[in-house]
Amino acid sequence: MISSCFLIIFEHFAYPATLLKQLLQVLSPEGVVAVALPNALFLLQGMKFLCGEFEYEPSGIMDNTHLRFYAFGYRRCITAIKINGLSSQAELNLSAAASQAA
Repeated sequence: MISSCFLIIFEHFAYPATLLKQLLQVLSPEGVVAVALPNALFLLQGMKFLCGEFEYEPSGIMDNTHLRFYAFGYRRCITAIKINGLSSQAELNLSAAASQAA
């Protein structure tokens, strides 16, 4: 059983909820999952989007291996976490982290 897991790969999966579901099968009952998401609307990238620029790059926020983009609130990630049965504490922690990062 895994006691902790740090995910910095959500944006690389077409179906990150499936990853969470599989992870829960090997996570110990007291296990912790920490999720880090890049903010696709940070100031510089947000300005590029406003100017109509949406170009993939070899690395960074617009990495050409990113299949999903997350921004303010991370609602899609929180929804995936709730659907897969993680505690409501996960939602509170993600919401607080998102607010602090903004």
